[in-house]
Amino acid sequence: MYAMKKHILLPRKDHEVYFLSPDPRIKGKKLTRFIADTLPELHPGFSAATVFDTQSVTLDTRRWIMITVIKQEVLTEYRIVNPGALFYTATALLVHLPGFADHPFYYFPGETIGYSKDTKEPVSLPQNENGNTMPGADEFVADLLVHASGSYCVFKKKARPLFIFFPLLFGAAALCVFVVYHYHTNTNKKAVKPVTIISEPAVTIQTAPGPFMALAETANAILNTGGTILLWRYNENAVPTFMIDISGSDTVQLFDALRVLEYVRTNTISDIQYHDGKPAYTLSLSFDTELYQLPVHAAFTDQEEGLFMLSAVRTALIRNQAHIVSETLPSGGNGNTSCAIAFTCGVTNFVKTLEELEVLAKDRTARIEALSVSFDRQKNIFLCSCSFSKIQEYSNVIALTGSDAELIPAAFGYKKPPANPGKIVTPVLTEDELSGYTKIGVIRNDDNQMITYYRNKEGKIITQEENR
Repeated sequence: MYAMKKHILLPRKDHEVYFLSPDPRIKGKKLTRFIADTLPELHPGFSAATVFDTQSVTLDTRRWIMITVIKQEVLTEYRIVNPGALFYTATALLVHLPGFADHPFYYFPGETIGYSKDTKEPVSLPQNENGNTMPGADEFVADLLVHASGSYCVFKKKARPLFIFFPLLFGAAALCVFVVYHYHTNTNKKAVKPVTIISEPAVTIQTAPGPFMALAETANAILNTGGTILLWRYNENAVPTFMIDISGSDTVQLFDALRVLEYVRTNTISDIQYHDGKPAYTLSLSFDTELYQLPVHAAFTDQEEGLFMLSAVRTALIRNQAHIVSETLPSGGNGNTSCAIAFTCGVTNFVKTLEELEVLAKDRTARIEALSVSFDRQKNIFLCSCSFSKIQEYSNVIALTGSDAELIPAAFGYKKPPANPGKIVTPVLTEDELSGYTKIGVIRNDDNQMITYYRNKEGKIITQEENR
């Protein structure tokens, strides 16, 4: 038997609520940036010390984002006093009730909550100018609180400041601004301070991008925050989906950089260790399954089909001068669902190799279901393990392209050799000119040139080069 978690109601004096309804013309990252840019305008004093939570609700056929805002220190105090509890607001409890949009406004002490039929928008105000509190208000809310679904609680996950990525509950949006902030009474209507409202259609679920795109974009974020990837792992059959061992990235800056990736949720960061003053930790990420879905995996017909798959992969790897370490065929042990190959690859061809493997999988109605990448800095080679699975159908995924992909080697610690500044040409001296020099020795360099070292009367050493 499982113990029921304690339900705590956050008083209105400690939080604020806003509603936004996005329009379809701007999507994904632009929506994330828009929310981050809009909240400081809606909530005066919004700063790094303030955190927020989002929930998706549909009212009168229209989708809304309910944003709950609270000070970080206040939320932390609630969590310390009530460990393991679930937190709710009166707005969160009411807005999910069947018929909420058709019900008259709810009036509580210091709070007005309801749906305006005139402006077609939800209302949650931190005041009750009507002056009348509905009979049995406290008992009504207490009963809702006791029986509330865990999916309606706020700040269920670790709350994040404005500058840290907080995954939104849907991904299509655009700025189509009209300003209204309304409350309603039984006897009159009165406009109050404006907030930003935008319109929005139904949410479109997309196929999750392939792991190579995620590798490129997370590598870019880590590199830009001063970090290095030690080990990058992806597994569609595990939760969390991504596990990344990182050295050097400031965690706050990294969360800020990752918040523009609308297809992932930041799960946890392990305990941070410091080596030579640099932070080292493991970051876990998962796909945002409310916005993105993974294709349904299927089994290979038999080992022969898996062998043909690996044969094509092997050909691509050899063409890119990669070295194969091992292969795993579909078998009864893995339910004939996957085949895998491990290989090493030089820096020059690594990104090109990833691109070819993505295309190869797509052409064979397959998908890369698992990927592990690390980098040997001494040998300047990538160590990679890649697992392929058949899928029932294939939707287009965003391919690994652009400047992000080119930054993958640098994110793993690869440093390009310095550009050749050009050889300093020493004038060739004649035998008469060399008569006053003492010959020190002769070597052959990497360019197959013989180099002779001389010392003159002043002790200065010069070289003379000669092709052989």
